[in-house]
Amino acid sequence: MRTTAPQLLFLVTVLVTFQHPAYALSDSQTQSIIRLGELNGIALHCKHLKSARHIKLSLAESLPRLRGLGEMFEDETNRSFLEFINSGDSCPGEATIREKVDQAISIMKQQFHKPE
Repeated sequence: MRTTAPQLLFLVTVLVTFQHPAYALSDSQTQSIIRLGELNGIALHCKHLKSARHIKLSLAESLPRLRGLGEMFEDETNRSFLEFINSGDSCPGEATIREKVDQAISIMKQQFHKPE
């Protein structure tokens, strides 16, 4: 029995669907990832590498392992990094960025129901 192109397409679609189930994000979950990407871009530009590492570790511990979530974070990090360069703003102090990062991580963990 030969498999036709439409049958093959259907089979591949079914396999992909069951291997990578859809994950719907709420607006607040999306915003928490975007906020951490924004802070990560600033932390990287300002060389606050401990804060940047803390963000990445917290995301890895708290978020479902889905490519789209990582891409959203990375896209926002890149946007924020470039925007900060173009703004001409001075870098926040390490304590200031750490406080903002800790607050954003706490919110993200609440949004994804991960206890502190």
